[in-house]
Amino acid sequence: MDRSRAETSVIITVLIILVFCTLFFGDIIAGRDVTMGEITAHMNDHTPQSFCKETTYVPRNITPKNASYHLSEKAFTVEWWYFEGIFDNGYNAVVNVILLSKNNIGFCITHLHLFHEDHTKDSFSTRTIQSFATFKGSDTHPDISVKGKHIITFDQECYNLSKNWVYMVKFGFNTYAVDLKFAGLTPGWEGDTLGGFYGPVLPMADVEGSITINNSRINVTGIGYHEHAHGIDFPIWEWGWYWGKIVGDNMSLFWGKMMNTRWNEQARAGILSIKHAGYIPLDPAMISMNLLTYTFQAKRFLPTLFVFNITDSERNVVVNVTMTATQIHYLPLGWFHYWRYLITINGEIMYNGHREVLKDATQIMEVMRFR
Repeated sequence: MDRSRAETSVIITVLIILVFCTLFFGDIIAGRDVTMGEITAHMNDHTPQSFCKETTYVPRNITPKNASYHLSEKAFTVEWWYFEGIFDNGYNAVVNVILLSKNNIGFCITHLHLFHEDHTKDSFSTRTIQSFATFKGSDTHPDISVKGKHIITFDQECYNLSKNWVYMVKFGFNTYAVDLKFAGLTPGWEGDTLGGFYGPVLPMADVEGSITINNSRINVTGIGYHEHAHGIDFPIWEWGWYWGKIVGDNMSLFWGKMMNTRWNEQARAGILSIKHAGYIPLDPAMISMNLLTYTFQAKRFLPTLFVFNITDSERNVVVNVTMTATQIHYLPLGWFHYWRYLITINGEIMYNGHREVLKDATQIMEVMRFR
């Protein structure tokens, strides 16, 4: 085989592997509000540099350019935009746009998942895999189109005037669709991981608009979330991860537990967001998550009850919650496995004496296994 044919064969093989690998990269404050001044002072006193960098996800502030499209020139990488809405009427929506590309070669994957917390028969999930040529994205701000249709539109004018992050997300398959507005409530971030950058652009957001199920349009309002990742390298050697959020009215905890093997932990992360203020990276050594009960699905045992505890006295943060799975949606990724959980959260988050109680709060988390 000559060199050009060999290179072509390698590229085709890599593309096939990448498609199977990444189809889803995709769940009451009792006192006064916390102010920006309080949280800024707290962060200045306790910077992430005091943590062990080898096992710590360290966040950094972002701009719209960070959350925009990033051309991959040196190697095949993954970039994704993930939006999640948990609505007051019991419905939930997830929209994904995923790129697997190098320069102008690769694939664009779109995904829509709609489901109800009480009525599993209403669940709908589908995806399409298309040529990278169908994708168009701005490299200055988040503006994403596929096949000539805008899916993600960032309100650049609103950001220029007020620094507020507002997105319109409009997407559909056949008789199912979403038309949603996400308005951020606190600053987002990204951190270095898996060779690239990953993090919540909107750790807390208001979401409103409509979803369409079997051609029936339903108006919705609720809790929104948006994350973005870019430059994620392959291969991924980790066994997998657990990831999720604990979102209250004024505080939100972003957490992750990354695993080298089923039993050997690689790293953990916890970042507390305060509404209209900022975020606090927590000491990973102070984070504990225990998996107590299991179920059997897709030939694997999956945890169904989680006890989550944080006592970071240096940063005046205490978290004690239990998370119970109410639905587990299995979404196979070729050789890999992905489960999207609908969970019920009970417990409390405390920061600087401010206490937020969560009682039967419905949220989403995920379990990803690469092997």
